[in-house]
Amino acid sequence: MPSCESEVVQNDEFLSKFEKKLIFLSKKYGLGEVLFMEKNPLNNDSFASFYIRAPKSWSNQEIFDVWDLISEEVDEFAAKEGHDNLMEICNVAISERYWGWIMVHAFIPQHLIDLAEYLKEKEFPVENYDLQCIDRTIVNRAYLSTYLHTHEWIVNNGPYNDIKAYSKKDVGYHTAICIALTALNKKTISKKYADFIKLRVDADYDIVTIIDSGDAQKALDLAFQIQTALQ
Repeated sequence: MPSCESEVVQNDEFLSKFEKKLIFLSKKYGLGEVLFMEKNPLNNDSFASFYIRAPKSWSNQEIFDVWDLISEEVDEFAAKEGHDNLMEICNVAISERYWGWIMVHAFIPQHLIDLAEYLKEKEFPVENYDLQCIDRTIVNRAYLSTYLHTHEWIVNNGPYNDIKAYSKKDVGYHTAICIALTALNKKTISKKYADFIKLRVDADYDIVTIIDSGDAQKALDLAFQIQTALQ
């Protein structure tokens, strides 16, 4: 099954058919869920992409062997649908994790940190900007980068593909990160991550609490400390 429904898929007849084909192929070859990533509207070179997750127990060679089989069937399907070159429509890859190493147009979480640091160093005229907007954005971008980085680290270093599997209770993904880190002997990092969650919640949802440049710097420091520890 796909991990999430996408309006792009629902509104595009070919992509809808293609998604069903990939789900069929995933079951046929013993793979996992099919994940659709929408085209980045800010990057014309970024394709709409489907990713099929391989079992964590598979070796790289097993993944490549199945990738070859699926590539052949995908090409045949595209030709029957009147598309000579599937890459003109979208891209498909098999990965061993959500942000897999075979992905052609993978988004790099570090770029969010780069943006946050750029905003921190840039001077904005106070007559044109509420500086809290800048500082809140820095906190948000730094946190999202850390969330993506940490999620990937947990999937790659733990026994489960689903980070919620570490929790006995039904919790959100952000809390699940802390629980998973503790389970993987990263208790100190888990505490730092919990602090980061609170700071991010304040920055995103609390309009009464003042978020200033000190909070923005704290977010960047936490991002650096957590991501450096999880290499």
